[in-house]
Amino acid sequence: MENLVASAVQGLAKLAESRDTETGDHLVRMALYSALVAEELRHDPQYTAKITPAYVRDVYHFAPMHDIGKVGIPDDILLKPGRLDVDERKQMELHPSIGGEVLRRCEAQMAALG
Repeated sequence: MENLVASAVQGLAKLAESRDTETGDHLVRMALYSALVAEELRHDPQYTAKITPAYVRDVYHFAPMHDIGKVGIPDDILLKPGRLDVDERKQMELHPSIGGEVLRRCEAQMAALG
């Protein structure tokens, strides 16, 4: 089951990457940065009991999901070179909500199977 989930996460990350190659590079960087931060926090006595090596591994594997909502952003905004105008920026700012909904639906489907 863990391998299935990891494969699904990687597939969703590839979906986001297919829309924008810069997003793909960004997802790799964010996974690495997130795991490094989690690993450093693991050494803080306040977090030692909560942040295990498995937790750090999960952070690394799931960090790419933070931008999955970009699949719902129109290409003319997502791929626009340069700065976004106010309305475009508002649309781009919807991507976390879109991603949250995608992940909630995935979670519901997994629960229905289990």
